[in-house]
Order: sequence, then C-alpha cells, then structure tokens
Amino acid sequence: MSTINLNGTAHHPRNQSTATVAYLSFARSIMLIARREFRDALSSKWFLLYTIAFTTLAIGVSFMSLAGSGEHGFAGF
Repeated sequence: MSTINLNGTAHHPRNQSTATVAYLSFARSIMLIARREFRDALSSKWFLLYTIAFTTLAIGVSFMSLAGSGEHGFAGF
C-alpha cells in the first residue's frame, strides 16, 4: 500500500530510506577497502611468516600443556 507524502511523492513501505542506502554504501566501501588490504597482506611475506609462527606456537602450546601430567597429545583441539 502506497502513501502520498506531503511533498506529493509516493512512498512505498518497501523503499529503503536514505539512511539505509547511506549505510549500505558505507558498508560496501569498508568491505572494498578490507578486501584490498587482505589481498595485499596475502602477498606480503610478513603475513605468511606470522601465520606460520602463530600456528607453530599454538600447536606447541597445545602439545606441551599435557606434558606435565605424563600424557602426550593435543589438548583443546
């Protein structure tokens, strides 16, 4: 059901408000920048180095957490 606004234009309830359109435009801009930064990070050797180092550290801590109790294996995974 459409209604007529005071300025004479029809307004349909399904039409998006200006604020919603602005928010979606802002969200698209953020996603575009984030995607570009992520792509740049993937091509960087530092990103790969930190990924490998963090993975090794996480697996090492998980493996060593049961070493004191006399059991061996991975805890928490």
